[in-house]
Amino acid sequence: MTQREAIDLLHKASGVTPSSNYNSVAIVRELGMWALAITQAGAYISRTQRLDTYFATFQMHRDKLMREASLKGRNYEGSTYTAFDLSFGLLPKNAQELMKICAFLHHSSIPQALFERSVSSGFRVYTGSESYSLPGTVLTPIITRFRSAKLLLASFFPFFSPREQNSEAAIISSLEGILGSEWVVFSFQTLIDSIAQKSLMDTFTDSNGECFYNVHPLVQKYIQDLLEEGDQHRYALLAGQLLLGAIRPLRGESNIWHRQLSSHVDNLPLEVKLVNISHASAFAMVYRSTGNWYALQPLYQYCYSQLCALLGPRHPDTVKAMNSLANTLTVCRQLDMVEKMEREVLTLRMEILGPRHPDTISVMNNLAAILTGRFQLDEVERMEREVLTLQMEILGPRHPDTISAMNNLAATLTGRGQLDEAERMEREVLTLQMEILGPRHLDKISAMNNLTATLTGRGQLDEVERMKRMALALKMRILELRFSDGVSAMDDPAPTLTDRGQLDEAERMEREVLTLLMEILGPRHPDTASAMNNLAAILAGRGQLEEAEKMEREVLTLRMEILGPRHPNTVLAMYNLAAILAGRGQQAEAEKLRQEVLTLRMEILGPQHPDTVSVRHIDFLDRLVGSVTRRLSLWLRPDEACWTR
Repeated sequence: MTQREAIDLLHKASGVTPSSNYNSVAIVRELGMWALAITQAGAYISRTQRLDTYFATFQMHRDKLMREASLKGRNYEGSTYTAFDLSFGLLPKNAQELMKICAFLHHSSIPQALFERSVSSGFRVYTGSESYSLPGTVLTPIITRFRSAKLLLASFFPFFSPREQNSEAAIISSLEGILGSEWVVFSFQTLIDSIAQKSLMDTFTDSNGECFYNVHPLVQKYIQDLLEEGDQHRYALLAGQLLLGAIRPLRGESNIWHRQLSSHVDNLPLEVKLVNISHASAFAMVYRSTGNWYALQPLYQYCYSQLCALLGPRHPDTVKAMNSLANTLTVCRQLDMVEKMEREVLTLRMEILGPRHPDTISVMNNLAAILTGRFQLDEVERMEREVLTLQMEILGPRHPDTISAMNNLAATLTGRGQLDEAERMEREVLTLQMEILGPRHLDKISAMNNLTATLTGRGQLDEVERMKRMALALKMRILELRFSDGVSAMDDPAPTLTDRGQLDEAERMEREVLTLLMEILGPRHPDTASAMNNLAAILAGRGQLEEAEKMEREVLTLRMEILGPRHPNTVLAMYNLAAILAGRGQQAEAEKLRQEVLTLRMEILGPQHPDTVSVRHIDFLDRLVGSVTRRLSLWLRPDEACWTR
């Protein structure tokens, strides 16, 4: 059922025809376009004649409303939950247990490989070198700081928890009882078939032949409503342990697997992700590789506070956790806190490791990046010159880290207007990278982009355009050869072409990029969605708002399914769509999206964050409409990206 059909059914069943579809859209989306549930909602609204308050009532009394029979004489005389009772009650015990676990995952695109990988690993959390761990040599002195070793170990391993039924051993035992201790595809398929026969789960295969499952969100809510509060927590733990068993570090391969897991990790309650340090650091692995920096923040804060209490602030694992948290806060633009933390890390590493240790130099480099964001360029330049001098002495002029330090200093000099020295240094970086890394290395593209920024400042736009075309062609070639990273906005000559009024050329190049990514990565890849987002921006800037709206809706749908509703790029797509809708005069829907963006940013970023403040002002939509005829980058934003130095 389409959204339009669902809205029409709701209005017909309720006998209410509102002047705006604002509330109706929210209701049918919450009900997942399920005809019986919509009819049932309409029956309730027909009695109250308050369509505008039904959504809030549903949020508070979902279980009662979905179990209430519709009015007699209508097409559906039963209730939605009664229909679910009949189907769910006929499932085998293990199939019911599997559905209870799936109720705490994201409702769409649950990979079959999740179950296979987790069973094959014994549902065990990864505890390798990338996670925080207690070396055996430090156990004895630490244990003396606690009343018992059990208290210490419970901080790391939940199977020492007082609630044995929710211990890790018990959770894994339950998962083995449902899915087996060895992966047997025939047994698993039997479970899936029994569920699909009752229409409680759909199966689909993507373009790569991988199998995925969808569970209707209303079915998930029904199952959650069946469970007592304690059981809800237990099945959320089971879902979390299932995911933990499938999360492993990426060894040079694409992050597609982590992207497939990210929306399901995001769907877990925060307390499930913070059971212990090992669990938090494993979930952080997914968020880090997919760029969900706001979701990383509470996980790293938890790891840092726990390690600080257990090991002390000077232990290498504690300093490592502090540095990870500081890097995350940098991307989230909480620069006051970050600067203070990075200065503490630098002081500790100076004392413990000395000024010439690579980890000390790395922190110095990170602090310089933070100070750049705060426009403290005098200190940045001094610090980056010190880093470059150290790297020259320790590693030599041709080492990649030395070249990177030279690149960073050149960027700072550009920002300070010292364009002669910056250009000389950037050309030297580009030459070294050509000699050492070869003509088809991605770092060469980065160096070309930095040089174009300096040349832009010097007004050499002909060379800028030529170099951006070269960078884009090079990255397209690398993409064709490696099937790896997509074309980023920085590589794209379209902004330069737009500045020069060459909008036809900008649109043509954006379409070429999108076509290439569609062919190589497929329509559901996040890089393809980013290219689609960029093309929507070009189209909007040209006044082609109908096509821009269609494309941005597709971007939002893809990101909701792949990344989940709370990922920064999903929220950004909502923001962009609100801008386009405002430009088309669709104020009601634009305002609804504004409220969604505001709510999510309040929850994720806090009320004082600049991105939150930007959509709080009452004239937000008026400013968007007024800016349609101005430069598109003022209102339609590119994807969030992590600035790595």
